[in-house]
Amino acid sequence: MGVRLALRYDMRAPAIGAPADVLYPAAVEQCAIADAAGFDTVYLAEHHGADDGYCPAPMILASAIAGRTSRMTLHFSALIAVLHDPLRLAETMGVLEQAWTGEPFEYRGTTVTVRPRPVQQPRPPIYIGGSTEASALRAARYGDRFMPATPDLYAIYAEERRRLGQPVPDPPRKKGPLFLFVTRDPDKAWDVVAPHVLYTTNSNAEWARERGVGATPYPPVEDAAALKGNPQFAVVTPDDCVALVERLGPETELTLHPLMGGLDPAFGTESLELFITTVLPALEARRLWTNPLAAAGATS
Repeated sequence: MGVRLALRYDMRAPAIGAPADVLYPAAVEQCAIADAAGFDTVYLAEHHGADDGYCPAPMILASAIAGRTSRMTLHFSALIAVLHDPLRLAETMGVLEQAWTGEPFEYRGTTVTVRPRPVQQPRPPIYIGGSTEASALRAARYGDRFMPATPDLYAIYAEERRRLGQPVPDPPRKKGPLFLFVTRDPDKAWDVVAPHVLYTTNSNAEWARERGVGATPYPPVEDAAALKGNPQFAVVTPDDCVALVERLGPETELTLHPLMGGLDPAFGTESLELFITTVLPALEARRLWTNPLAAAGATS
C-alpha cells in the first residue's frame, strides 16, 4: 500500500486568520478533494472553551464531511469522552461496544437498544489517545488501539497488553512533519503560513505546560526563523516533498493540515491540490504510494 495520506482539522479561528464561517465549509470542500484523490483518513479534533473556536463538536463536522466523501475514514482524534453522555454518544456514533451489537443492554437500570447499527462491521475500532503512562495502561485495558502523543509511550502500552494476555496491535505508522505545505515558492509561502503555524505550535505547547503532565509533539518556537529550522514544519517544493517521503519511507503517514491556525482556505487548498497533482504521481511512479481508487478499480 505504501504511504498513507491524511488531513487534520481542529477548526481554530484566531484573530490572525480566516473566520469560522469560512473555515468550516472550506474543510468540507478540501475533504471532498482529498477523498477523490485517494486520501485515507481525516482526523478531527475536539476541545472546549477555547477562545479561538477550537472545534467542540467534531461529530457534526464529520457528518458534513461524510456527506461529501465516499471512502475516507473519519477519525476522531480525539473525542473527550467524559464530556459526553455515554448513551447519547452511542446513539450518535457507536462508542459503546455493547450497543454496537444492536441487542438490548442495561444502562443505568433501563434496558435500551441503540439504532442504527454502524455501517463499519463488526464495529468501528476504539482508539484511546493520551500523553501519559496512565493513558497507555488505560488503552491496553479498554481500547482496540492506542494513539500516543509521543512514540515512546507505545512500548508501555505493548508491555501492558502482553501482561494482560492480549494481542499487541501494530504500532501507529511513522509520522511525517507536524505541518507539511507544498508550494512552488517556499520563501513566499513561509511569509504567509508562519504566523498560523507559530500560533498553533506555541498555544499547544502552552496548554501542555499548563496541564503539568503528559507531552505534546508541538514545541514552543520563538520566531519564524526557528520554525524554519525545525524539520517538524516543512514548507517545500513538490520535488523536495518527494525527496522527503523517500527519506521517510513507505510506512509513513503524511498528514496535511491545510487550515492550521486559521490559514486562508484559498492558500491551503492551492497547496493541497499542488500536492495531489505533482507529488502523488511522483510517489506512485516510485512505488512509494498506491492509489487506493485505482487498486479498487482493478479488483472490481
